[in-house]
Amino acid sequence: MPIILNTATGTALTELYKDVLPECSGLTHDFALHKIRDAAIDFCSRTWVWQSDYAGTTAISPTVETSYTAVPPEDSEAIALLWVKAEPEIGADQKELKPLKISELALAEAASGPPQYFTPRTVNVVTLYPDPDDTYDFTMRLVLRPTRDAAVIDDDIFTRYRAAIAHGAMYMLMSMARKPWSDPTAAVFHGTEYTRLMREARIDYDRTYSGQSLMVELNGGFA
Repeated sequence: MPIILNTATGTALTELYKDVLPECSGLTHDFALHKIRDAAIDFCSRTWVWQSDYAGTTAISPTVETSYTAVPPEDSEAIALLWVKAEPEIGADQKELKPLKISELALAEAASGPPQYFTPRTVNVVTLYPDPDDTYDFTMRLVLRPTRDAAVIDDDIFTRYRAAIAHGAMYMLMSMARKPWSDPTAAVFHGTEYTRLMREARIDYDRTYSGQSLMVELNGGFA
């Protein structure tokens, strides 16, 4: 199973201590990081602004079905596969592949040539059909979010959406009852800002990625 790695760099989530800790009296660093991470996960899950492309080359394997695994950067996980593209011939521009239908399976398995179809095994693992007869370039686009134990987040996501994540973390913290940092009034403000910035981020997504066809999500199944 060929592996396709992404080596994007990340910014430490603890950089958001500067935004959160001064506003939350009595808050420990560990619990602050926990809520910052929760806010980053929620933000990325709801906006889909963190996307990453994974480029690979087909392997020639006439006897064994070959799947390809896209490995997200450390501290991130894939939540959706948007599309798969491949060269229709060596050196040509890549074109989007179609999800393989059951009715097409026998024909695809009997043939060989450039990739025309794919089947998602999981969000970040695909099998290409028909069996490649050469080494064709292909690309997968995934939607990502931080993992539950993440210490870093993508540099670009941090730079563009730092304020949103900070507001989200402070909303979660200040909404808690009977804590030194509880503040229902401030929680309403931060929650409103978080919602507004998520809406703006989603507009960014729609403007940048409109027309993309969702193939499969983390919870399984085609869209």
